[in-house]
Amino acid sequence: MGLAAVRTGLKTNLSTLTDYNVFDYEPKTAPPWAIIIGWPDSYDPRATLAGDVDLVLPVRIVIPWFDDNSSDDALETAMDTVVAAIESDRTLGAACDDLSCRPYTDIGARTMPNDTVVITFTVPVEVLV
Repeated sequence: MGLAAVRTGLKTNLSTLTDYNVFDYEPKTAPPWAIIIGWPDSYDPRATLAGDVDLVLPVRIVIPWFDDNSSDDALETAMDTVVAAIESDRTLGAACDDLSCRPYTDIGARTMPNDTVVITFTVPVEVLV
């Protein structure tokens, strides 16, 4: 299992979300989009036992902010659909033995450089060798 194969598998899984574009970097386009963060939060290339956590790769989701009620609904929907997409092929096309999503982190509103307000959250994806 290699990091590049895992990232490619995650992109493939996330591409099932028809409303999202998937990037390796933060784009200068309007959301919604998903970013597969370049480096894992943790990485153990020595993981040798079946079921060991080999890496945790963060996936950041960015959705538009509308108003409080609409944004709450959009956030809830995004949280459900993104995890379902990530876990739709838990072997990432044979790039790993299994994966699972950890609890969301970094949930909140953020102002983009162009003064657009967005809602972001991060899904840490735990990948097993």
